[in-house]
Amino acid sequence: MGTIEVSKGYSLLSDGHQAVEEAISGWSKEQRQRINFLLVYYSTKQDSQQVAAALLAAFPDIPMAGCSTAGEFLDGARYEGSLVLMGIHSPEIRWQVGALTDLRRFDPFMAQSLIQGMAAGFSTTVEQLDRSRHFAIVLQDGLSMREELVTAALSMQLGDVTLLGGSAGDDLQFRQTTQIINGEVLTDAAVVIMGESDLPFAIIKDQHYVPSGALLVVTDADVGQRRVSTLDGRVAAEVYAEQVGVPYDQLGEFDFGGHPLIYSERGEHYVRSIQRVEEDGGLTFYCAIEAGMLLELGEREHPIGTLQRSLNRFQTTLGTVDLMLVFSCILCKLETEDMTERNRWGETLHQASPNIIGFDTYGEQLNGLHINQTLVAIGFSSGKG
Repeated sequence: MGTIEVSKGYSLLSDGHQAVEEAISGWSKEQRQRINFLLVYYSTKQDSQQVAAALLAAFPDIPMAGCSTAGEFLDGARYEGSLVLMGIHSPEIRWQVGALTDLRRFDPFMAQSLIQGMAAGFSTTVEQLDRSRHFAIVLQDGLSMREELVTAALSMQLGDVTLLGGSAGDDLQFRQTTQIINGEVLTDAAVVIMGESDLPFAIIKDQHYVPSGALLVVTDADVGQRRVSTLDGRVAAEVYAEQVGVPYDQLGEFDFGGHPLIYSERGEHYVRSIQRVEEDGGLTFYCAIEAGMLLELGEREHPIGTLQRSLNRFQTTLGTVDLMLVFSCILCKLETEDMTERNRWGETLHQASPNIIGFDTYGEQLNGLHINQTLVAIGFSSGKG
């Protein structure tokens, strides 16, 4: 059996220094001294430079990582405009943080050198990384449009070691996201967290859309711009409008989040969400689409039911889940206008684990893929339950 101790707090104050102070105000001196990793998520209300400076002053020697978001959550509560903070202490989990910068000129070799250096920090090599003991988390700029490249490059270097994470947001302003690493603020960057755990952990992927069975073929696409010009050899938006039963001239006001497309590979389904219709009838997506891909219109299942089934897999694998780190797409929240359902979502998560921190993302990453409208999470067990 092992030990997982968690200190956590939140603040709705807009001053970054004051927000950090309020979030940690209930932490004792002994708690602060035991922490060996800090995770922070914050909104655009808090100045990232102030947040980073306050954290560095309070915890000068502790590895820390975080990013701006499109919504924050802690345990069963979902916030907007907040700062949420978690300090983790476990002798059985060791943490490292690193960063990839200047993503708009990203070179995959950057990922190679980063992962090699982080593996060396655990006194091992990339080849000796063990998926039962090692994991990686990425928090990356959700406006860089480099998530596919970064995620694929990192996953290639990690081999079969699990990579998961989320794209940083900026409260749907779509101007700039920020990332924090060890008291430094970055933009156009990806912060990579690598862990080495003697405690058992597991990963889940949860989505509440399933394929309908109607296949569409991507026949012309610009991968870099995430844009599809034609489906089945015809104007993409016209084909999509027919599939969802909406007049073409009304697509501009259509709720794409409620009717995503799905890509399937090796029995797994991955949501591909539409962002907008272009003037020429092309469709721009939130993640890359390639020519030749087979897509299906997604059918919605009840999100609470699918989440509970996913969490049950956690508990089947781990028994008790003492700590959960969660990344959930902002589109999942936006499609749910019912606050009762949103609250039940948080309560369902909290019933599965007493300690949860996460954020609403501009996209999720799992192994080599960048996906949408999905929840990915890693859970840890001390084995005491």
